[in-house]
Amino acid sequence: METLDISKYKFVGEFYENARKQGYTIPSAMCQGLSELMKTKDLSFQEAYNFLLKKKEIILEGKVYIYHLSASRLWENELPKKTKEEIKEEEDDYPVPPIKKLTIRIH
Repeated sequence: METLDISKYKFVGEFYENARKQGYTIPSAMCQGLSELMKTKDLSFQEAYNFLLKKKEIILEGKVYIYHLSASRLWENELPKKTKEEIKEEEDDYPVPPIKKLTIRIH
């Protein structure tokens, strides 16, 4: 399976368009959340994406993204006191979780 190289994207829109062309399903709320986090905390796309992924607010199952709708609490409640440098340091404390295989049976 072809994987997305997150490091080549600077903007949410280009990530979204390229991922959709490759067959990924991405909720619009995830794009809005990424944009909001980038703007609010002055993060790059990669920093915001990795932060939400490591916090398990973004989950990738196959080619389907799942976004936790309450993720905004991270920058509304928890992050306002933290600087960009502190957020980057925190990212190092949370390794990217392994992707688990999900099997759904329909009867």
